[in-house]
Parts: sequence; structure tokens; C-alpha cells
Amino acid sequence: MGLLAYFATFLLTFKQSLKHIEHMLKLFTHPVDRIETPVDTTPSPLTRPAKVGLPRLSELDDDFVSTNAVRRCITLGRPFAALALYVMFASIGWWIPALVCTVVAYATAIVCVHDLMHRNLGLGRRANDLALMAAAGLVGEAGHVLRVTHQQHHRAGTPENDPEAYLEQFGPIRALVEGPMYRHFLACWAWKNRPGLRRWIAVEAVLSLAAITAALVIGRQVPVFGFWVLTVVLFSWVFPFVSVTWLHGSEDEGALNSARTIRGIVIPRLTLGMTYHLEHHLYPQVPSHRIAALSKVIDERLQAAGAIPQVLI
Repeated sequence: MGLLAYFATFLLTFKQSLKHIEHMLKLFTHPVDRIETPVDTTPSPLTRPAKVGLPRLSELDDDFVSTNAVRRCITLGRPFAALALYVMFASIGWWIPALVCTVVAYATAIVCVHDLMHRNLGLGRRANDLALMAAAGLVGEAGHVLRVTHQQHHRAGTPENDPEAYLEQFGPIRALVEGPMYRHFLACWAWKNRPGLRRWIAVEAVLSLAAITAALVIGRQVPVFGFWVLTVVLFSWVFPFVSVTWLHGSEDEGALNSARTIRGIVIPRLTLGMTYHLEHHLYPQVPSHRIAALSKVIDERLQAAGAIPQVLI
């Protein structure tokens, strides 16, 4: 009887929390939505490769969009495997290996979420939605917020109508300072502009805030949990800074250099292909595990069209 009462209380509290989250998101707006002057709504030229002198994906010989069951399991399973290793190391007090596991978990989760946002893993709609919420929630992110704002990021032609990259107009220092509010602004934009997803957004916001609140309350008593939440929140804070300074360039250098492609032996492998950002903008339907192979195929034509790859280690 006590268990039933506890469960009923939890459901009532959760439902009330959803209402509070919905009310909070109505009170705030994203900086992009505050712009009073009309903005250029012309789609980014990167949305159509032929416009910048590159082949359509259908014109290439290889099948770059296929994902088999093994690769799907690897992409979906890596973040949770890293979490399991983190719990093992943290439980015995090996905090340096545990920290390495949080970095691996966050990186692999972001790659997984990225593929799920573009529906590149071959899952059905419902399975994709649930996997997106789980993989993003693992590292304190709101999967459906990221999906709709990232889709707008691909369509947008300028930072002024791009909720994900609006910080680019301010520079890296401002991006770092505004990092703590970045995710909240994305949620506000998604709430206002995608009303059909408000339930998903509210549920993910409740779960994220619940995890942070629990970490503040019991983090010292349960350091395995508190340390995890603290590190993934810090990673979410720094990520906009990395995106602004590393993955995106200036429109003044031409459309093909507004998103960067970074080559090398070490860095692209460590980032699981995320540094092929230009190729991703041109061909967003290509999953992360195939983007490096695609880059090799179109490399000569990419540079002939005006792209300037950055070569690191």
C-alpha cells in the first residue's frame, strides 16, 4: 500500500512539474526571436550541394547512407558502455579513469544524438524518438530540443535566424560566458516554434532539472552520481564555445568555409568524424561512421569548389 501511495505521489508531482516547466518556457524567449528587424530567410547554400559545384549524393557510386544492425548497435551502445565503465571506476575510487569515461560517454553520446537527430540509423519513428531522449538524457541534454534547433541550423542562411549558431556573431568569449544559458535558449526557441513537440520538451526538461537537483541534494552522499552530473553539465557549457571556435567559420570566406572540415589522422578519429562538419552540412543524411569515407571521395571536387580544409594532427 505504501508503494502504491508513493507511486501515486510521484505521478502527481511529475504532472505538476510538467505544468511548471511549460509555464517557465513561456516566460522566456531565445535571442533570435527577439530580433525586431526582418532577417534574411534565404536557405543556406550548403543545403543544395549542386549550388556550390558538388555532386548530389545520388550521383556518387558508393552507398553512403546505409547502416547495418552491427553499426547501429555500436553507435547506440557506446555511450552506455562508457557509463558502465564510469560507474565501475568511480565506485572503487579511480577518479581519473572515471573522468576519462565521462569524456568518452559525452563524445559518443553526442555522435549518437547527432545521427538520431537526422534519423540516420534506420530506426522507426517511435524507436528513434525514444533512443534520442535516452542518449541525450544520459548526458543531460534534451534530445528533441536539439533535433529541431539543429534542423533549423541546417536550413538557416545566417546566424540571425539560426537558434543553434546565433552565438557566432558574438565571438568565442561571449559563447563561453553564455554557455550556461545556451541550452535554455534552445528549449525556449523549440517551445515557441515547434508546439507539436511541447510534451517531449517538457518531459526532457523535467528529467534534466530533476537530475541536477538530485545531484545538488545527494551529490556528496552519492559521489558517483554527483560527479557524473557535474561533468556532463560542464561539457554542455563548453560545447557551444567549441562549436563556435572550431566547427564554424566566417561567411566572408565563402559558403563552403562557413562550416569547417578538419583533416588529420588523430583528431578526426578522436572526434568520431564530427570534424568533417562541412561534409555533414552538405550531406546531412550520411551517418557519422560513413562521413570520413565520403570526404575522401569528394575531396578534390570540394577543394576545387573553394573549400579550405584545415589539417591538424
